[in-house]
Amino acid sequence: ESMRDYISALDSQYYHKISLHSHHDLVDEMKLGGKHFKSDQVVKAKGLVSKSFHSLNELEFETKTLSYGFLSPIFESISKVCYASEFEMDDLKQKLRSFNNFPIYALGGIEMDKIKVVKDLGFPGVALLGTIWLEDKIEKRGEFTEAILNA
Repeated sequence: ESMRDYISALDSQYYHKISLHSHHDLVDEMKLGGKHFKSDQVVKAKGLVSKSFHSLNELEFETKTLSYGFLSPIFESISKVCYASEFEMDDLKQKLRSFNNFPIYALGGIEMDKIKVVKDLGFPGVALLGTIWLEDKIEKRGEFTEAILNA
């Protein structure tokens, strides 16, 4: 199946919530939410635009105006083997205090017991991947969502 077919199978009322990491042409064509760029890509887009970052230097040197970004991995990745964090928590906290170019969300190794730590570092929110993907019980996934919303 093509990406277009996959998205077309979804209810169009949710299109505005979808950001694509590839197939950026479909964002405009299908009136999707936004375009996401990898850390090594140059942002060439308008509208809702996000980007991944893997170091504080990458954040510091980003010159484009973004809607938001993801910084990862904050902790050892749950879904990627041997993908450990290289951040010093004190440096991270200091940088986040002074960084106000766009919101940065924590990603990588985020489990329920780490949400408060992440908030205390200064992140406005988190993104979960492995924590959700590796949980078989739907009820637990709901608990994760509640914990994030109430954090």
